[in-house]
Amino acid sequence: MNLYDFSINNNIEVGVKCESSLMSSESLIDSASKYFKNVLDNAQTVYKQEVIVSKSFGGLKTKYEGIKVLEDNTQDFYKSLKEHNNSKNYIESNKKEKRQNYKEEQKHYGFCIRSGTEISFNPKRPYGRYAYNSWVENDRRETSERFCHFTGEKSNGETSFTKPVLRKNWDQAKKYINPT
Repeated sequence: MNLYDFSINNNIEVGVKCESSLMSSESLIDSASKYFKNVLDNAQTVYKQEVIVSKSFGGLKTKYEGIKVLEDNTQDFYKSLKEHNNSKNYIESNKKEKRQNYKEEQKHYGFCIRSGTEISFNPKRPYGRYAYNSWVENDRRETSERFCHFTGEKSNGETSFTKPVLRKNWDQAKKYINPT
């Protein structure tokens, strides 16, 4: 491909990357050329212009006279493009809404392992804001805490910063750590 500015702005160029495979390269080249021939055959001209020049002195001197528009379908093109984008945006917004609803369904709230208050579930951050500030002063990762980060039930000292979820709840909690 020619990547000069003039070429990019004034030409339509296509590159096809071929990697070796079990399929012979000859059939890959044939299928690529058929595909692009089909694209060209079905393409519609949106705008076409011609440069008007006059020649004198037996064709040795060329003078630029202007541009003549041969075909201008830009209004129809932009109208159809807008309609296409509107339908595409509608489809994308529906997909986004469905993904958001799914994520909300998958969301699970956790509990501060020191105070038991509701916080977002993240085993790497099992403390609420105020409890974290008091914990960070001591910075003892194995300090026994009072609540399970996943269920909020009393842990009787079985939870800590390094193990914020009770062992009996761990299998269920793993589903919410990195849902895919």
